[in-house]
Amino acid sequence: MDSTSNMSLLSSNQSQSSSIGTTTTTTATTTSKTMMKGSNQSSKTGQTTSYWLKLIYSWNIFYIYFLHSLSFGLNGATLLDLQHNLNVSYEQMSNTFSAQCVGRCIGSLGCGWLAGMISSRELSTLFPTVLTGIIVGIITHIMSFTFFISINVVYGIVSGGSASLCEAWILEIWGKQCGPYMQGLQLFRGFGYIIAPIMVKPYLNEFTYNTNNTNNTSNGMNGNVSHTISSYNEKIHTPFLNVTIMMSIGSILLLLLYIYRHFKTYLWFCKTNDQCETMEQQQKVSVKVNNDQEYQTNIYYVTIMIILASLFYLFFYEEVIITYLPSFCAHIQLHLDKNETTMLSSIFNGFNLMGKVISIFLVTRISNLKFLYSCMLVTSISLLVLFLYGDNNRVLLWIGFCILGIGLSGVVGSLYALLEESLHMTPLLCGFMNTIGTLGNVITPLILATSMEQNPMNLISLSAIYTFLCAIIIVIMNVMINFKYYGQHVWPQPKSITLYDQYLQINSFNFSIIPNKRCDIVDSAIKRYRERMFIQDCSKLDSRSRGKFWNGFTRRSIDGNYVGQLQRLLISIRGQCESYPYMDMDESYEIFIRAGGQAEMMATSVWGILRALDTFSQLVSNVGRNQFQINVGMIRDSPRFSYRGLMIDTSRHFLSVRSILNNLDAMEINKMNVLHWHVVDDQSFPFVSKTYPELSAKGSYIPKTHIYRPEDVERIVEYARVRGIRVLPEFDTPGHAESWGKGRPGLTAQCYDRETNRPNGRYGPIDPTRKSTYEFLRKFFTEIADRFPDRFLHLGGDEVDTGCWESNPRIRDFMKRNMISVGKLQSFYVQQLVNIVKSLKRSYIVWQDVFESDVELKADTVVHVWIERRNGGWRNKTAIVTRAGYKAILSAPWYLEEVVTEGWRKYYETDPLDFNAEPSAKELVLGGEACMWGEYVDGSNLITKIWPTTNALAEKLWSPAKMTRSSGLAEVRFNRQQCRMQVLGIRAGPLGNGAGFCPCDHVA
Repeated sequence: MDSTSNMSLLSSNQSQSSSIGTTTTTTATTTSKTMMKGSNQSSKTGQTTSYWLKLIYSWNIFYIYFLHSLSFGLNGATLLDLQHNLNVSYEQMSNTFSAQCVGRCIGSLGCGWLAGMISSRELSTLFPTVLTGIIVGIITHIMSFTFFISINVVYGIVSGGSASLCEAWILEIWGKQCGPYMQGLQLFRGFGYIIAPIMVKPYLNEFTYNTNNTNNTSNGMNGNVSHTISSYNEKIHTPFLNVTIMMSIGSILLLLLYIYRHFKTYLWFCKTNDQCETMEQQQKVSVKVNNDQEYQTNIYYVTIMIILASLFYLFFYEEVIITYLPSFCAHIQLHLDKNETTMLSSIFNGFNLMGKVISIFLVTRISNLKFLYSCMLVTSISLLVLFLYGDNNRVLLWIGFCILGIGLSGVVGSLYALLEESLHMTPLLCGFMNTIGTLGNVITPLILATSMEQNPMNLISLSAIYTFLCAIIIVIMNVMINFKYYGQHVWPQPKSITLYDQYLQINSFNFSIIPNKRCDIVDSAIKRYRERMFIQDCSKLDSRSRGKFWNGFTRRSIDGNYVGQLQRLLISIRGQCESYPYMDMDESYEIFIRAGGQAEMMATSVWGILRALDTFSQLVSNVGRNQFQINVGMIRDSPRFSYRGLMIDTSRHFLSVRSILNNLDAMEINKMNVLHWHVVDDQSFPFVSKTYPELSAKGSYIPKTHIYRPEDVERIVEYARVRGIRVLPEFDTPGHAESWGKGRPGLTAQCYDRETNRPNGRYGPIDPTRKSTYEFLRKFFTEIADRFPDRFLHLGGDEVDTGCWESNPRIRDFMKRNMISVGKLQSFYVQQLVNIVKSLKRSYIVWQDVFESDVELKADTVVHVWIERRNGGWRNKTAIVTRAGYKAILSAPWYLEEVVTEGWRKYYETDPLDFNAEPSAKELVLGGEACMWGEYVDGSNLITKIWPTTNALAEKLWSPAKMTRSSGLAEVRFNRQQCRMQVLGIRAGPLGNGAGFCPCDHVA
């Protein structure tokens, strides 16, 4: 295996920036103030430039795309008829349209590249270019009806480039996903296709022609042609042109108004660097961090822009489907006259629009692949109806086109959603996809030119083939790439993450994190993560070893992706300041890092903020001395399972408080939320009870040192609490209780030799036949409930040596007198203990053994599955538990003492829901837990045995199932997380995958 296979990309905080946005650094030292002046001034302007350029194109592309859809509709519904009368051949029409699409390819790809570089350019430089583009677009569109190839190429460049820029800046500024959101943005575009055939209808009523005599050039026909052209210009072309010009002029005026309002006191009118800096500082002073009114204004403003954007948004290949299919089919005239063909085209597009609305809701509610397959099935059925019955049955023809309109739009919607999942569209990728999509428009007319007159239905076949080919390619792409998430180094993988090439710089000493309310949990987390997110020279921000490396700054060379400085992170907590974590707590969160120099994280609860801070800290990259950067993007995240646990055993080997706290830090940065503390067992009783101090005095290894005092327990619980981790105590009874009896004689049953009927010197499970046993348990668990605030207690119940009970004459006599079996005796004990726990207002968890014995369990019992760890037997066991209606926690596949070489891969690829049961049964699985039993582990190797292997389970239980199927795709991030843990002071062990290294091994 390659020697670098284990190398983390942590120190490649540089690597992260390289993979997402190209950066360069220099080593000149200067001050922060100096960096803000001089050569960086243009970049400071660029921070605003990107935002306003987006608005400019959002306004001005409106006319292009509404115009675009209208012109396509007019071309299809009108010009294809006019070609008979204007002597314009199919070949000439197809050539000019192909030329237009060639231009669209050039414009799409070129402007897609430009969108990735433009943010560093000044607005004053580009504004004339924008105005020129508007004028060129208007002129070339008007002239495109002349069928000159060169004119159509220019118009294609303008329209295609506008499409690419529009999509790019929607993604860059608004941070919306391409899937359902982008579906919504292009709804209004369909109105052009609906309106166009209706506009043409009056014109079509005024002329007829003989389709069997298209070469007739008699005087009568020529007169008819003249009337046709005059009617077309009067009723269609002239009003259409007037509306276009009015829309364009209005758009420009509105733009100038907005520019004047928003730039008159800002960088727009400043002449010198000092003047610009002064204006910028004045602008910052006027901004209040918690100014809700200003925030709402921005939201409304953005909403208006999105609505405007929806008027022109264009799909990357939809022209082939929506343009050619209805237009040519309207021209078929198999059973319909001209009026009916135009209505058919309009209705088809109306149903296509309806399909878009449907897809917006369904794409977010069901699997994108399932939605795609469903839409493809609907499309196939409708095409079959058209091919078999379209020539003979008018009703089926209309029905087929209506269903086809819905099906095709659904296919397109689900395809775009899959693209968003797989690739996370970037500006350059938007340009590329527009280019690929437009290639279909280049090729299609050339093919149709030779076959259209012979069989108009060829278009349906070609459109269907093209659509399904795109679907197949994207499905394959989705499977092979299996999400670009794996190139973005967050662990565990967020549910939805989109990062762009654009980035913001951060000065670690001037960066502030500002919550909207004071909560002790959030306050302590901010302090921790301020140190964790700024790592350089293998040390945290507060490290004593940082030395002179932290003095001064590296002046950084700014590239085209730089969009400004990030000076603060705003935290918004919607709910109350909760104090202790609990089952099913809300850990969801959102992070928005905007190109305008703003970052915000939002969550309903403090627990979501904890998880968001950890994610945010992983996004920050060290790129120079005391200089960090973070990429523009957005994250929406929530856990797959509410129970993500780790069990430690402090009985078989004593674990120091320090090692337990270190383990809690490791759990926090892996978003695990339950520490299952197996406190005592046969071997020792290290827990110091205030009620029964003799238990630890007689049952611990060394009563003065190998114990957990009340203050130790309190410290561990508090340390876990502020990290969003529940401490679930387990005091396992009635078995595994030999150490209990050392300090409490008579509590455990004495075992007898069956042959001699005499005591054999060994003590077994707790004696369930004594009344004093339950008095002891009531007092003891009352103290436990006071010391551990979690709502759940783990009661154990595994591996009970019932043979010891059966060997004891007194216990045998008890069972005989009460006519119960040993299983019923265990059930009696468990029921008494459960009643005690219930009286303390606590819920409980038991090991799987209790479920499988002759014990009657309450419906609210949580069963901990651990048996049948090998050969997948746990699947059947879990199915049995959940089908019986009990909630379950799974540990069987994740026993850490059984880790072999590269065992993390096995852990990662084991899914807790991979068993045969009904969906309702699978919903009863609360989550999973890794178990580190203490036979071979003490404080010296606890961390290295648990971590980084348990990282695999952490992601498995947090991230969606579809994102955790392949350990190979996760390996780079897994390696990086191991190295990150080392830098944060957690000595995670090496992976079992051969030679490798972490960048900070030299300081470990």
